[in-house]
Amino acid sequence: MIIFPASLSADEIDRFYDETARSLQSKTAEAVEIDCSRIGRVTSSHINILWQARIQCTAVGSELSLISPSADLIRVLRALDLYEVFIPQPGRQAETEFLPGKTGPLDSGQAFDLSFKPDARSIDSALTAFRDFLEQIKVVGTPAFELETAFYEVATNIRIHGQLGNEDTVEFTAECLPDRLSMRFIDPGRPFNYEALQSDFDPGQAMAEGRKRGFGLVMISRLTDNVRYERRDKRYNVLTVEKSWSRADG
Repeated sequence: MIIFPASLSADEIDRFYDETARSLQSKTAEAVEIDCSRIGRVTSSHINILWQARIQCTAVGSELSLISPSADLIRVLRALDLYEVFIPQPGRQAETEFLPGKTGPLDSGQAFDLSFKPDARSIDSALTAFRDFLEQIKVVGTPAFELETAFYEVATNIRIHGQLGNEDTVEFTAECLPDRLSMRFIDPGRPFNYEALQSDFDPGQAMAEGRKRGFGLVMISRLTDNVRYERRDKRYNVLTVEKSWSRADG
């Protein structure tokens, strides 16, 4: 059994791929088993790594099996239409339970503003503050998980791809409306590739094309209901992400 890397450091990821390759070469088991128990907050990086391991197995005709997948991981796999790709056994029931979704906030009209630096530690702190806001307006369970995951993906994409400096900040606003929660991210980074967000994702086609990564934007799109982008004053990226309460239980 191969243990999924906990820290996602470059060395651990390389070691994970090496262990997967050795397992495939040894042919000591019918399927490569990956222990997912160490995966905490699910990100597109986790999905990218699992997907590349799946490609390694498919290339040599071997199966891949996920051991101890969390409810959060399964939720993301379902949103990406990847559940059957990673857990294909007929009749197998995932050991997962989701908290009840909230179809409407009790505290509509509240807003939350936050500025944070584009580094990993600041993003983690910002996510904690955003989580506190969701609790304050009584958004819990699956909708809260999806909003938190979308927040983290957007912030991480800005950190990795925005080419921001140490003095730059990301401005974030969340507004609780009667029918939805609206999040807005403003950053002075390089222009956002909105076309990548618009493109749909088909697992079969992606496997045939040998696609190796790029699940972050798909995650944001699939876990929310409306995404809008504009380039303001030729300097700022403005990304608005909304989740409808009427679809929060879906």
